[in-house]
Amino acid sequence: MPDSTASAQSGGSGPGALTPSGPETGFGGVRGTALPSGEVRLRAIVGRVDTAAGRIVLQEPVAGYSTIAVTAATEFRLSEGEPGGFGDVEVGGPISATGTAGEDALLVAELVVLLDA
Repeated sequence: MPDSTASAQSGGSGPGALTPSGPETGFGGVRGTALPSGEVRLRAIVGRVDTAAGRIVLQEPVAGYSTIAVTAATEFRLSEGEPGGFGDVEVGGPISATGTAGEDALLVAELVVLLDA
């Protein structure tokens, strides 16, 4: 299971490391943030959408997470703040996801925001 306090890339501290309340960095260095609540927020590019399994597979791992699990409780928002849905997720599109660590590099999403490219 990914450690939400570990580095987003091997090497420990540095520009890719997660900090308990540090800001997210942009898509040039796609990263995640460990929140004080124990939740994780990450920004990533969608590599594949598996609607049957309820999974968003990331183009590349971010902070140790490679897949986002979507549940019936997951809330989707468009970049303008409007409600969205799983069907709005597009391969190659940027997203922000907030959730809790699952097993095997899985982030169980509570909120997925579909960002503008």
